[in-house]
Amino acid sequence: MSANLPAADALRRSFLAVARADDVAPGPVAVRLLDVPVVLFRDAAGRVGALADRCPHRDMPLSSGSVGFFGELVCGYHGWAYEPDGTCVRIPLSHATMRPAQACVRSYAVREAHGLVWVALEPPEAEPVGLRPLDADRPDAELLAARRGEIERAAGVDR
Repeated sequence: MSANLPAADALRRSFLAVARADDVAPGPVAVRLLDVPVVLFRDAAGRVGALADRCPHRDMPLSSGSVGFFGELVCGYHGWAYEPDGTCVRIPLSHATMRPAQACVRSYAVREAHGLVWVALEPPEAEPVGLRPLDADRPDAELLAARRGEIERAAGVDR
């Protein structure tokens, strides 16, 4: 991380734990990261997506919606559907002037590692070394398993 970044910017560019990976299924999960509402969900392939928890249509929280058959996040208000990258892929009964490309949702960098979901609100400066998979035979895997609750509390993960 650059030494010249203010602390808040450095945190926004860092991957921070927001949820247990097991908690992100089968539907959307609302979390807050640095007071920013974020919705987590799994696509059809099981990959975690992280989007701003706000539909651009009527400001409805996307976390109150559902995950569609193809793994898209569907707003519970009017059914607008979003891919994990924030692209709007469906607007039911849309008019000719409504284009899904103009209705995207902000997406965030997300990683799943060590049984947790990690999100960065701004593009991270580098891929985090600490999020590489742990070998179950390594001592750090045992340490992480023993300290998971402490790590989650420190990261602000609500249970």
